[in-house]
Amino acid sequence: MKLYIALLAIAAAAVVQGQEGTPPPPSVPPPVGATLIPPARCKRAIQTCAVFDPSTNETTDVDYDHCLQFCCGSAVVDRSTDVVCCGNEVVGVPYNTVTQVCCNYNHQYAAHDLADGGDFCCGLNAYNNTARDLGCCVGYPGDPQMFNVFTEMCCENVPTASPAGNSSVCCGIVGMDPSTDICCDGVVTPLGGVPAPAMCCDGAAQPMTSDADVCCGPDSMNPAVSFCCGGAVSSMEGLTSDQMLCCDGVAFTNAAGNLACCGQVSFNTETEICCSDVVLPLGTTDPANAYCCGGAVIDMTDYWCCDNNPYPRGSSAAPPIGQNCNI
Repeated sequence: MKLYIALLAIAAAAVVQGQEGTPPPPSVPPPVGATLIPPARCKRAIQTCAVFDPSTNETTDVDYDHCLQFCCGSAVVDRSTDVVCCGNEVVGVPYNTVTQVCCNYNHQYAAHDLADGGDFCCGLNAYNNTARDLGCCVGYPGDPQMFNVFTEMCCENVPTASPAGNSSVCCGIVGMDPSTDICCDGVVTPLGGVPAPAMCCDGAAQPMTSDADVCCGPDSMNPAVSFCCGGAVSSMEGLTSDQMLCCDGVAFTNAAGNLACCGQVSFNTETEICCSDVVLPLGTTDPANAYCCGGAVIDMTDYWCCDNNPYPRGSSAAPPIGQNCNI
């Protein structure tokens, strides 16, 4: 009996050992070069790609297996190692992220082989930039253009010479050296001995003593201490601009605030009146009642001025009949 039980134990152990040593059934190998997505990510693998046929100029919806393919540039592409879409499902091309570079510009895409030396994109073109000396002028209108970052610069999407290296600045579409030139209305203008910083006045360089400086004709000035009249700079002699008067290009101080212009001269509005650019004394006439009548000053409470002639008001309540009179 004991021998029988021992034989059964040996047989059971053999069966278990045979089960543990049984090799798994062979699996189906994936396609050569295919990048398979794990089954957990492929529960809804069937997707649709709007495929464009250039020969018929028509678009057709085509189902594809997202685990094995992808949609790029209106075409179904087989998945392979390191290959992705350069662009999107509608516009683009497949490219290898290891051996190629993807260039895009203005919603267009292109793939270039790195073996050709093209590792730097400018627009849709690729260039060899192993020396790291290339830059790309990108702007509208016009296509991007290459330039040498050590000898050139990009001004308004146009490559141009860089006269002062990293210190160069743009003036319109050309580069300039700000230590020797100034940009006046898009034109490179020599400083001509004017120290920097400078400003442009009438197309010429002028000294700039403060950030508040403004132009007065061909000259620069500080409006806190100077007054511009007729394109000429005048000193305010410690006054403010509200205490200055500009009469037809001639500056006057008006500290009391009682002056006005009469042509190119100033007059005292409390004691004088301006009649046709001629200053006349008021005498005893109240400035509020003074009126120019011909070449004389009248008091409107005592006189009418009819056709440039004074007429006494007297006891009459109306001006002379047939006369053009002030009322």
